[in-house]
Amino acid sequence: MERFNAEERICMKDAIIEIFTNLNNITRWPSFLEDRRYNELNKLGLQTLIALSISQIMEYKGKTMHWEEFPKFAIFRAAEKAIIGNTMKSQFDWTGEKYPNLQNVADVATEENYGKFLTLLGIRDLQWDSLEGKIFKLAGKLASQFELDERAYLRPKNNTDYSYKKREIREYKDILKALGRDWKKVKCVLREASIGLRQTRWKYYCRTEECAVLGHCFETAVLAYIMSIENECDEPTATKNFAIGLIHDFPETWTIDMSSRFKDAVPGLRKATHEYEEYILEKRVYPKIPKPFADALKELFSHTEEKFFKGADNTSAARECLCQYWGGTNDPRFRDAVNDIEKDIGGKIEVSLIGRYIIMFACRSLNQL
Repeated sequence: MERFNAEERICMKDAIIEIFTNLNNITRWPSFLEDRRYNELNKLGLQTLIALSISQIMEYKGKTMHWEEFPKFAIFRAAEKAIIGNTMKSQFDWTGEKYPNLQNVADVATEENYGKFLTLLGIRDLQWDSLEGKIFKLAGKLASQFELDERAYLRPKNNTDYSYKKREIREYKDILKALGRDWKKVKCVLREASIGLRQTRWKYYCRTEECAVLGHCFETAVLAYIMSIENECDEPTATKNFAIGLIHDFPETWTIDMSSRFKDAVPGLRKATHEYEEYILEKRVYPKIPKPFADALKELFSHTEEKFFKGADNTSAARECLCQYWGGTNDPRFRDAVNDIEKDIGGKIEVSLIGRYIIMFACRSLNQL
């Protein structure tokens, strides 16, 4: 018996496309930083990367971590932010006091728009007060602080006071204290990634939407997780696949996003690029972080070239091309890219039926160009 029927797959296909399109369009810090690289999709990618990094340190220090909770937190938060955008919680609090029927408006709106999608994935009754929930919330505060620190560098003359963000981080002082010096080491690497992974994808094309590597990694992680659930994988396997998807382009922090057409145009270039990325990790990452953390990363990176992850990777790319078309581009290279992805199904890449639905929908749309 299949995990999802055709109607449920269509529901999930529609939700995935809408959620990730919305997240990429919702810019952050609109009062002082109109930079499309700072959007909710990239922020969620950074937040999840920080959360998994903190959890790895905590496990290394003897804490038992329930890793399977993190994909659920991340997907729920993605669905929530896709509908509420960057509306402030204080606005909800005020509205709730004056109009009691509008309390918990974010939860109601998320349920109304994406309740079936979340139910199909079993994302219900999340324990936000658990250690994992607190880590994920702390990671969100830290991701915001990373962005604000980068803003201070990019816009040094802006005097907007966001000191309250540091106060919010201090509310999690018990977790930060438990992390100790190991967190300082890992944080330095993550700060580099926060900047380096915001580089634009599809940089050679006439694009209308800015798609960054960081957001693409998060989308690939979610797709890998959903495809794993669809293929009846157990929770530990689906969670591991989520983590692999999240870090699959991590070396591009120090290299660059190189198109597949370029890699495949020269015999041996793809293999050489992969070896260079391994070299960069050995030089720039592994020596700076605790050895158990480095070993865990090496294990994850050993799977990033497998067909299954290339399938999630390419499904994300197809969705990005679709959004370029929706945004108004007439560059036929986006159409050609999606058609190439469709041809690779069952050959170079493996995708679940939900992935096929997304790719085929993108093909039909872009072939109108």
